[in-house]
Amino acid sequence: MTNKNLILKIDVEGAEWEVFSKTSGEIIENFAQIVVEFHSVDDVYDENKFNAMLNVLEKLNTTHQIVHVHAVNYGTFVIIGGVPLPNVFEVTYLRKKDNQFVSSHKCYPIQGLDMPNNPNAADFFLGFYGMFTN
Repeated sequence: MTNKNLILKIDVEGAEWEVFSKTSGEIIENFAQIVVEFHSVDDVYDENKFNAMLNVLEKLNTTHQIVHVHAVNYGTFVIIGGVPLPNVFEVTYLRKKDNQFVSSHKCYPIQGLDMPNNPNAADFFLGFYGMFTN
């Protein structure tokens, strides 16, 4: 792959965990931006699936920084360690080597930026996340 400034947008209804698991970090690093919809967060209660998800998140976080999250309000919440998390959520990553990041304490969803996926239901409130922005 010769272009090192690609943008990846992936929404493959749960297969994203396997796709990223099988994609090398070298390939992932070619993407300046990654926008992914993660599904099946409630699978964390299955130890094998939890480990696979954790490995994917660690791989992505090696080269990329999360800069935005949004809950998909068609789904439900799952409680993990006392923290409610959406079963489906959208995440935007930027490549670390291209950006400088500062701590951000935005409240998600961000008014004027995020909109409910299901327009007939309220957006899921995620609250203040200790995220970063460039």
